[in-house]
Amino acid sequence: MSFRASALYIQDTVPKSVSRIGEYAFRDCHNLLNVYCYAEKVSETGTNIFMESNIKNAILHVPWFYIPDYEKTSPWSGFGKIVALTPWETGIDELKGENGKRETAVYDLSGRRVQKAQKGVCVQNGKVVLVR
Repeated sequence: MSFRASALYIQDTVPKSVSRIGEYAFRDCHNLLNVYCYAEKVSETGTNIFMESNIKNAILHVPWFYIPDYEKTSPWSGFGKIVALTPWETGIDELKGENGKRETAVYDLSGRRVQKAQKGVCVQNGKVVLVR
């Protein structure tokens, strides 16, 4: 799927279905403050995707599990801040089991259910948790 941002926006959204963003897609987006990227895999980009855009002062919102991938991949790494999409932005606010009760299970970063929270990052009670 092809993508082109509007230079007038202070925020823009990259849908989950986008796998490649072409040359100059965010060109001249001087007022860009927030980009909400729902892609679960870092999108391939053209070399001048953010030409004349002030991304060093903008925030990139991505699925939490993929933050490290975005942080180490240019040009995404050029954002001033990379943060996790909130439950409001993802549409997930809690997990419920088959019986309709709130899910209290613990999941690892691969989405596998585990017996108990392990050291590191996991999902517990529908929230991302850091276990030390």
